[in-house]
Amino acid sequence: MRMEKPNLTDEADPEIREIVEGFHRWYDCASLAEQIAWHRTRAVRTCRNNRKILRLPGDPALQGYAGSALRRAQIRLLRIRIWRATGVYPGEG
Repeated sequence: MRMEKPNLTDEADPEIREIVEGFHRWYDCASLAEQIAWHRTRAVRTCRNNRKILRLPGDPALQGYAGSALRRAQIRLLRIRIWRATGVYPGEG
């Protein structure tokens, strides 16, 4: 899966710019297995956090957002599973 590199303007904090550029250097050099592991970890963390929010009593709007974010993360996990099995991220053909 290709990571879209945002255009960093000159207004960005130099420390943040250095961190982002370092991450992109790592990601570009990472093997396919490392890239998949990074995306999977991120999606699993998102699922876990949204399940925690859904268990809490609170604002229905927040609950609705957490539910939709959980569904998106679950779909992302399914796409990552397909990516890991085939080597091609769904939709990139």
